Amino acid sequence: MEIDFFIRYNNQVTAVEVKSADNTKSKSLKSVMENYGVKSGLKLSSKNLGSNNENVTGLPIYMSIFL
Repeated sequence: MEIDFFIRYNNQVTAVEVKSADNTKSKSLKSVMENYGVKSGLKLSSKNLGSNNENVTGLPIYMSIFL
């Protein structure tokens, strides 16, 4: 499992995974969310802003300064 760090804000935990390659599939992030009750996730990569139906938001790496 490879989660890079966690953020706690207002007693909610968000898992964060940083992807450096073009392959931005995040099996580890999905696994942590399912197995440990983490309700939201962030995926930082070289791709554009986006989200999916599984409470994972994709952010471009340059937006990490706002976390």
